[in-house]
Amino acid sequence: MKKRAYKLLGAIIVSAASLFVFTGCLFYLYNPPIPEELRRKGV
Repeated sequence: MKKRAYKLLGAIIVSAASLFVFTGCLFYLYNPPIPEELRRKGV
């Protein structure tokens, strides 16, 4: 039972990490221009 729980936990961690990497790659590849209204002043 413990072994199965560890496998499930590992799968969840790997899934979350790959999701973060995938969304980061998408944002890096498709970098939309930010409108002037949404930009913070002074940055």
